[in-house]
Amino acid sequence: MREAEDNLLTAVDDLYASAAGELPWNSALRSVAEYFGGAGAVIFDMEVPDQRIVSWQDFGLDDGERDYIDHINAINPRMKYSIARPPGHVVHESCFITEGEMDRSEFYDWVERVSGLRYFIGSKIQQQDGLATFASVEFTRHHGAASRAEVARYRTFTQHLRNAWTIAGRIDRLAADRDRRAFINDRLPWGVVGLGADGRILDANAAAAAMFAACDGLVVAGRRLQAAKAAENRSLHASLAAIQDASAPALEAMSVSRPSGLPAYGLQLVPYIRPRAGSGLREIIVYITDPAARLSLDPAILRTIFGLSAREAGVATLIGEGRTLREAAGRMGIATNTARNHLANVFAKTGTHSQVDLVRLLVRLHPDDTRHR
Repeated sequence: MREAEDNLLTAVDDLYASAAGELPWNSALRSVAEYFGGAGAVIFDMEVPDQRIVSWQDFGLDDGERDYIDHINAINPRMKYSIARPPGHVVHESCFITEGEMDRSEFYDWVERVSGLRYFIGSKIQQQDGLATFASVEFTRHHGAASRAEVARYRTFTQHLRNAWTIAGRIDRLAADRDRRAFINDRLPWGVVGLGADGRILDANAAAAAMFAACDGLVVAGRRLQAAKAAENRSLHASLAAIQDASAPALEAMSVSRPSGLPAYGLQLVPYIRPRAGSGLREIIVYITDPAARLSLDPAILRTIFGLSAREAGVATLIGEGRTLREAAGRMGIATNTARNHLANVFAKTGTHSQVDLVRLLVRLHPDDTRHR
């Protein structure tokens, strides 16, 4: 009796240590399995509509984790039973299948062949906004099916599984939010969007929000980034899926055309964080450049950086904002030849040789960006 109490305290302590990031989840789940006399334990999040697993931790299923996530979960009779049940239910084999049916089941053949496991006690421990959390303790054929006493113990224990997993999720979200804010900044001149591992938009800066509001090639539907043209939208989501593949290139790039006829948006998709160790899924930052956008440049900064005169900085600023030399001269009230002379001085002081080179330089030295350096 004393040993059972010690095992319970160890399992509970280890769960909350894992939630705080002080202990690997497989160590905590090992303690859970030992408390129940089992050989394995699993906890994971799944999107209920399409049964896509987005976070996974286990003990005792290491050899089969990828195969289970990619294929086996879809044929798992335990999941078919549990998905339809409310959070808090507890399920085991005697609820939905006979020994003979287990012997003929592809799933039970796989789980015993890969990990030596046969029976389980499990539950849907919580569900919110289409995301459900499932947990189970796994047993071998030698152990036998779960007893009533073990089911009762598991029913009481699920509160600790739920609490620890919830705490871990909150800590992960806080860390991810902090990291994401380093990328997504309202003062940047290009659009920046943070996508969760499930593809939903988590955050977007002001420039990106303005692009979405314009509905000119890029839109948001169901909290997901969409391209207006069907073919480009398929390419966009194929690129997002490719980034989730760890063997794929670390960066995907594409263009998105605009019904207005303005130059296409340029998109770069970059993985930047794994929200929970072992999930195998990555959050993504999307950078959106708009060739038609005019930067709001500060001549004072150009004067400080390059030693330009007031007139030279004025010409450089207007060229950087997309004006022609004639337009720049008109706005400054000077002759075009005078503006041309100022521009030649700007080229010499900035080390550029053409208006295109100058614009490229000014984009990199956007004043709102330099304030962060």
